[in-house]
Amino acid sequence: MENLGTDWINNLVFFVSDPGYKLTPRYRTAVKMYQDAMNKYQGYKFELLGHSQSGIIVNNLCSNKVRNCISLNPAYKNATLKNNEYIIRSKGDVVSKLTEPKKLINSVLYPKWSKNHMITIDDKTGNPITEHKVDVLDRLNPNMVIGRGMGNQLMILNTKYKI
Repeated sequence: MENLGTDWINNLVFFVSDPGYKLTPRYRTAVKMYQDAMNKYQGYKFELLGHSQSGIIVNNLCSNKVRNCISLNPAYKNATLKNNEYIIRSKGDVVSKLTEPKKLINSVLYPKWSKNHMITIDDKTGNPITEHKVDVLDRLNPNMVIGRGMGNQLMILNTKYKI
């Protein structure tokens, strides 16, 4: 696990330069782990999950080889969202705030897609640090289905972080 200082340096690199972020040790390590798993388990469909800065990595690695790509409060800069990508964010989270314009555009152009792929959790604390934590998932309906399974049926249940 990287230390907090390195994490913030990676955040700064991401906001200054997308290509530069792909040169960070964190990103390169994630890509290597992904490629190693894809090589070892050829033919399997993967689920990618990421919180905050790891949401960047999920977005970049999301492909047709991955069944679902789910990001919680992802760091975000107008990335292209894929059909199998799902974003969950707290209204009070500042890190993922930039997903809002994309959600608005998608809600106009693709209302059904936007509703299913971009889930917003109400801000209950008013504290941006608390609203960025994974605990915000506790506010989701435990019967809510996120993602898709075999044959495009929605399948993955939110049962205490098992997304």
